[in-house]
Amino acid sequence: MRQELSDDEWTAIGPMLPNKPRGVPDRAKTESPPGEDRFGGILLP
Repeated sequence: MRQELSDDEWTAIGPMLPNKPRGVPDRAKTESPPGEDRFGGILLP
């Protein structure tokens, strides 16, 4: 059975929760700069 948490309960568990995002990373943050491949190598013409 699920129930809502009160503000006091959220305050108590807040410091124990992870602060890292979960799931698929944002594509803009994972794209390589122009001229480099995803592994850091320089692309040749």
